[in-house]
This record gives sequence, C-alpha cells and structure tokens, in this order.
Amino acid sequence: MKRSTRWIASLAAACLSFAGFMQTAQAGLVTTEQVAASEGIRSATAQRDYVNTTLARADVAAGLQERGVSLDQARARVAALTDDEVAVVAHTIDTAPAGASDVLGILLTIPVHAGDPLTTLPATRPAWRTRWAAVLALTTALLAGCAVQTRSLREHPPSDLQHAAELAATPFFAQTEYQCGPAALATALAAAGLPADPIQLGEQVFLPARTGTLQIEMIAGARRQGAVATRIPATLEAALREVQAGHPVVVLQNLGLSWARAWHYAVLIGYDIDAGEVLLRSGATKREAMAMRTFEHTWMRSGAWGFVALLPGQWPATAQEAAVVEASVGFERAAVPMQAVAVYRSALARWSGNLTLMMGLGNSLYAAGDKRAAADAFRAAALQHHSAPAWINLASTLLELGDVDAAAQAAREANAVADAAWREQAEAVLKQALTRTNLRAP
Repeated sequence: MKRSTRWIASLAAACLSFAGFMQTAQAGLVTTEQVAASEGIRSATAQRDYVNTTLARADVAAGLQERGVSLDQARARVAALTDDEVAVVAHTIDTAPAGASDVLGILLTIPVHAGDPLTTLPATRPAWRTRWAAVLALTTALLAGCAVQTRSLREHPPSDLQHAAELAATPFFAQTEYQCGPAALATALAAAGLPADPIQLGEQVFLPARTGTLQIEMIAGARRQGAVATRIPATLEAALREVQAGHPVVVLQNLGLSWARAWHYAVLIGYDIDAGEVLLRSGATKREAMAMRTFEHTWMRSGAWGFVALLPGQWPATAQEAAVVEASVGFERAAVPMQAVAVYRSALARWSGNLTLMMGLGNSLYAAGDKRAAADAFRAAALQHHSAPAWINLASTLLELGDVDAAAQAAREANAVADAAWREQAEAVLKQALTRTNLRAP
C-alpha cells in the first residue's frame, strides 16, 4: 500500500477513534475500523472491476457512444489508470449525490499524461490537463449515461425477474416541509418491523442549515434504530430485484435538472415492467405511480443512490461484497455486540474469506464477552490471511485467557508479518507476552 493511502487510512482510523466510534477499542486490540481502513474496504482490483462493470451497463455504454468513445476504448482507459485514479472514479460513482459539486475539483488533482484514448483535447494542451479531462469524461459518462435501462428491461426482461410486484403493505408516512428524508427513513424502518417515528427521526437526521438530510445521516439513522443499511448496486434492475425480494428501497432522486437540482427521498415499493411504471411512497402521496423512464432519469441524476434497511442477519438480494463489508463495519459502531456478531456471521456465510468481516466477528465476540470464541475467530483470520492485526488480536486475547505460551507464539507471528503500520503494536504485544512468560519462570 502506498504511503499516501496508508496515511489517509491511519488518519481516518484515528479520527474515528477520537470521536468515540471504536466500539472494540480495548487496549491491545486492533479495531475492525482500523482493519477496514488498512484494507481500503474495496481493494484496488475490486475497484477496477467495479468501474468496468459500471462501464458495461447499457446506459453508460450508450452515453460513451454519444461522446464518440467505444466500450473498448473506455476499458483501455480504465486499464491505464493508476490504482489511485481508479479509486477516485469509483468513489465518485459511489458518492456523487453528496459531492457532485466537488467532482471537478477532485478530478483536477489527478496527474495525467497526453495521448489518452478518451480525450479530444488538442495535443498542445499541457499533459496534466489532457489526462484529467479524460478521467472527467469517463466519470461523467459513468454518472450520467442515457436512460436506456428501462427500454432494455422492457424489451429483454430477465427471465428470473417478475414482470410486476408491489409491496402494498409497506407503511406510509406523509412528509412535512423539507422532511422527505425522515419520512422515507421511517417508511423503510417500519417495513422492517423497527421503531419508526418520523418526528424523532427528523430530530436525529434533519439538518436545518441545509433544509434537508444528507445520505450519510440516512444511513446512520437507520443503524441507530437497529437496522443494517446496505447500499444496492446503481442499476434499475437491482432496485427492481429488491422489490421482488420484498425489500422497499430508499432512493434519492433529483427532480430538477443537472444544473438546478431538487433533491428528494422516496421509497420504491413496486413496479410493472409491461406498463413501464414504478410505484413510490413519496412526499404526501401514498402510492405515486411514475413512469419507469422518468424514475430512471431522476434516480440516475442523483448517482442512482439507494439503500435497503433490514434486520441484522438479512441482506439485500443484490448485495455486493464491498457494500456488505461497509454496512457491517458501520453497524458494529452503533449496535450491541451480539447483534454485530449476527451480522458478521451472516455476511461470512456468503463471503467467508473476507478479512475485515473475520476481524469484525472476532472483535464483536470479544466485546460480547466470549473471548474464547473471539480467539478462534482471530486465529482463523490469522491463518488464512497471514494478517498482522489478526495475530495481534489473537495474542492479546490469549494473554487475557491466561494462555501465555500460545500468546507469545501468536505475537512472534505478528512481528514476522507486520509492516510499518502494525510494527509498534506487534512489538508491544510481544513484549507483554514475554514479560508474562518471564514472570512464570521459577
């Protein structure tokens, strides 16, 4: 991992720790947040795959074609980007609604070179301008595209997707002025069987200075009420599949224009592919029928941001590994330990080899007081991943269990694989183990 990435990860972990978010911050243990930060949650390879998958969407490919760029050229462009540049593009796709006004500023920071297949700027332009323009063109195409998903679904509906579905029993909370966020959140929580009072939720998530609610507050608000809030893939088909699975989807729409935005939260509760419409709990309307094409336009203009709120142990039908990891780690911060244990175990049932999930399970078991099970979880992570944080946590937990010899061996393993980020902590736990060993000597 590059020094700059590691510095950002360390800073993020330090800030979260200072803010009191680290639920498992017992002395000597590496927290799940720290592991997630060091892993980057989404690896460089996964980020590149994510961008390429987005490029393959019909609407994005059409948007690229309108700009005179073939899919092969776009993929070649992604292959030429550095890991850091790919991370910028992937992050921009994920967070466009919250940071749309900053996209240009973010892309301007990327150093670039001439001869890019996506740029049409004159060769006399400075090299850095040429390359950031290429990244900008790519990201703009990914975020905008053309509203062709509706047409594709209607002309070639997937065989395993019902043509129509409606979650008619989904509760409804009419919004008051500027309170679409709390109303939509209450709808999703109530549908999951959790407490849902839009007035109380408004006190938690509504920001008067912004006369609205940020996406991060919507996610955090769901977690505070005991729900696992998980982002879904940014495709119309994914949203419809969630409804088919019985999951209302909280969506952010831009009901205005790209240059005159009118943000609005609603809850997708139904669709009819043949009729070309979707059904929403929206604003003061309990059952708003909207043309699917219009919904696609307004949702895509928000970056297709949406999430599903479910009980611990349940996951969206279209859940992807990176989103599940992020949701699990976020839930751990707000949940009681045994609820976090259930979440991590259910996630590991699908992604058994994910280091962050394995460490989250160990830390949650430790926080719940089951140190022997925590040690087993840390040991499994250490053996599978040769992970310094896993060996550190195993050594620390074994010391507390009184298994000094095994703790010393785990600490030696930690030191053998630790890089600069974990060296100090690995050495500290080894020192503790050796001190305990010496104290036992006759």
